[in-house]
Amino acid sequence: AFIVVIVSILWTMAAPLFVHNAQVISINQHRFDILLSLYVGLVCYVMGDLKSKVPFHAKLITWLVPWFLIWYSTEVKLVINLNLGSPYHPSWKQKGLTDSLYSDQFVIDFSYGLIATLMTFVATTYGSIITIFYFDPTGWRRLSWNGVLNIWVSAYFMLATSSGIPSFTEGGFPPAIPPIYPLNFVDLVDTHVRDIVMGLTSILAGLALDNFKIAPNSTGFVKYLVALSWVLLVVPKIYLFFDFKIV
Repeated sequence: AFIVVIVSILWTMAAPLFVHNAQVISINQHRFDILLSLYVGLVCYVMGDLKSKVPFHAKLITWLVPWFLIWYSTEVKLVINLNLGSPYHPSWKQKGLTDSLYSDQFVIDFSYGLIATLMTFVATTYGSIITIFYFDPTGWRRLSWNGVLNIWVSAYFMLATSSGIPSFTEGGFPPAIPPIYPLNFVDLVDTHVRDIVMGLTSILAGLALDNFKIAPNSTGFVKYLVALSWVLLVVPKIYLFFDFKIV
């Protein structure tokens, strides 16, 4: 995760050399690189806490997820620098930053579709399920447990209302699963980023407060923070459903 962030910083510093559309996308991608790297780092830290309970799952996740992160972050930079589109990022086309959701390169389309799917169903789903079922959500740790759940729910909301599970290639392989209820792609991305930041903050805060034994007698306050997180997660999505603008 640290290496991915450093490479992303250097890549973003070189953005003035890119074509205009790639410059615009690169700034947003750099932000997402940082968030995704932090998420992967925290998930792997939690797996370290769970290695005595579920050693097989903990080892598999902490081995696979970092490699998937490197593959994904490299692949998305290739797509951006070649000024190509992606069905996993329909907001790029909505903003006029790409002409198509696919390139004319089968290998690039297929490999990017494959790693985007693996990141979704391994990094997010597999890691989240193991955490939700086996991580001890007592005291401040409930903040961390809830943060993982927040991010997981937000990710699947994005799938259901933005990209669905698209075909890897323009030829329709494998068959796509369309979004259930498509919404405004640009607004969805903004909402999803806020959800990720909130979830990561909860995970980090819960682990820090628990590990350093900070305010151990105040853990009853956690239920109010958890409730607030769900209000902040759900209300913006209600606004999106009714096409209200979120200030």
